[in-house]
Amino acid sequence: MAAAAQLLPFAPLLAPACPPSIAPVRFPPINFIYGHFHNSIRLELGRLADRVRSLEAPGEGVHAMLSDLRERYKFLEQVYTYHSTVEDEVLYPVLDSKVRNVTLAYSIEHQDEEILFEQLNQLLSAALGEPEAQRKSTIRTLICKVEEIHTTLRKHLAKEEEQLLPLLLQHFTHAEQAELVAQFLYSIPLETVERVLSQLKPLIPR
Repeated sequence: MAAAAQLLPFAPLLAPACPPSIAPVRFPPINFIYGHFHNSIRLELGRLADRVRSLEAPGEGVHAMLSDLRERYKFLEQVYTYHSTVEDEVLYPVLDSKVRNVTLAYSIEHQDEEILFEQLNQLLSAALGEPEAQRKSTIRTLICKVEEIHTTLRKHLAKEEEQLLPLLLQHFTHAEQAELVAQFLYSIPLETVERVLSQLKPLIPR
């Protein structure tokens, strides 16, 4: 699994009083992660699900489709890892310092998701290495694994939004939320930033 860039120490910031001439922030900064970024993952999961289902129909080009799926799932795994790493190493510790015993289950789920991604990658590699006549069984297993990982990721994202996001909004100032978002962006390697932001751009309100 691709390593995220080194994270900077989290330094809580004090939110200064907003002068009357400056309008308040319309959207809480943390929505960048728990709104826009989550939605970009869901959008890609939907696209990938459609692509995987097309493997069930016999025809030419299956090898090329499998190669494309392996590359796209690898990128999704990398992006999801940046997100999970920032949560495990930065966000969860500072949240635990304000609200006890709320994040352990999420870190365990991150470990389970890492295993699922590895299993998926193994199935894609196996399908690519098999002759067409022997590939059908592996593709059926692959489709089941895709359904499992998609369900797992969607449930995890929904839980974070339902349970963690309200706590982050309640206990962190906008300045502190912005610092957490900055830590997330710092975790993305430079060679990947443009591709990540291109997926996020359509989902961010102007």
